[in-house]
Amino acid sequence: MSMMPPGSLRYCPQCNDGTVLEHTTKDLTEALRGSAVHVPVASDWHCPKCGKCETVLPEIAIEVRTIRKKLGLKQHEAAKLFGGGINAFSEYELGKTRPHKSTLQLLRLLNRHPELLNEINPI
Repeated sequence: MSMMPPGSLRYCPQCNDGTVLEHTTKDLTEALRGSAVHVPVASDWHCPKCGKCETVLPEIAIEVRTIRKKLGLKQHEAAKLFGGGINAFSEYELGKTRPHKSTLQLLRLLNRHPELLNEINPI
């Protein structure tokens, strides 16, 4: 799993308000299918505001950038096609925000079938 060094700034995708994650070690309790799951001593990125632990975002950021480049799109072109604002793909690829589930699904579909990119019209 690729992770940024503990000194790098990362932002909470849950709060989505600019809250900076802290790289700390602590016990976690998470809900999983209606049950509480206790994870002792999780060393990772934790949000001091909402308490969530974030480990998935770096892989998604790399995936978004890789697919966008494979499709031959610049960040502003991808933002125009997929929505989210002019800086959306910059923020996705920097790990500042997480793309909407529908954006990820469409990117993954286009990764498998890049010829479908011509079927998408910018709004």
